[in-house]
Amino acid sequence: MGAGALALLATGIPDRLSGMMDDAAAGLALGAPADCLLRLQSMALAGGLARAMLPFSDAWTLEDARGPVVRLRVVIGGLHRHQDSWCEGGRLAAETLPWGKGEATPRAVETGTLDLALAGMTALGMLPGDVGASAGTGAGPEAGAETGAEAGAEAGTSIVLGPGRTAFVPFSPPPSLRAAEAMRLRDVLSRNWALPRLHDLPDWRRLGVTLLVRLAPSARLAETPEVLRPKNAEGRDWDEATELAIRAVEAGAAEGFRLPAAEHVRWSEFVVTFDPVRGIRF
Repeated sequence: MGAGALALLATGIPDRLSGMMDDAAAGLALGAPADCLLRLQSMALAGGLARAMLPFSDAWTLEDARGPVVRLRVVIGGLHRHQDSWCEGGRLAAETLPWGKGEATPRAVETGTLDLALAGMTALGMLPGDVGASAGTGAGPEAGAETGAEAGAEAGTSIVLGPGRTAFVPFSPPPSLRAAEAMRLRDVLSRNWALPRLHDLPDWRRLGVTLLVRLAPSARLAETPEVLRPKNAEGRDWDEATELAIRAVEAGAAEGFRLPAAEHVRWSEFVVTFDPVRGIRF
């Protein structure tokens, strides 16, 4: 496969697409109609990227009485999925379609390019660092594994990379969560994290907070999240950052993490970092 296709696979886009299809099938409420349409556009783009990565897969957009519609016919994780997705106000909606016989005409297997990977990730709001790149440092992900926010959270002090330097680490789910589950949780937590309030603080970039989350079998919180980082940090800014991270988890759990009850032992706890520079990571 081409470098771009391998880069796309590393981002977990197939799992992310599967999670978005699950959200649509569940009728996920996203708030404003514009938010729903943005998610629909992301789904269409992810489907187009998946088409270049996954044989026997395709993606279309159309408009009818339902409004803009994304139609996906994909094989992800060995499962056949054929689905229409659209918006009903601020809520996703979906219809499962029969798989059918597909296309009998032979089609050359397409491979992605690095340009396709970077353009696609940009449109999805992802960063090149999500596939392990290190921008402007001349070093790989291991050499720049700690961001200023992470270092600051560890010590409670301000340590920020200089201009033009950004350190990245690939996205990967924790051992307790599958990739699609981790991405879905990241979406839920992102919606409930009041990040703009941090942006009003002088040194907001360093205010990274890491929490240990323990869940009951209902996927609700079993207890208040435990703060792992920062340790012994003092000051109103750190108090604000910690409070916003805990509130995001509490609101996300109340909204619903949608984890399989039968597998509670697997996902009963996980660690999540709220990084003002790079977003929510596991």
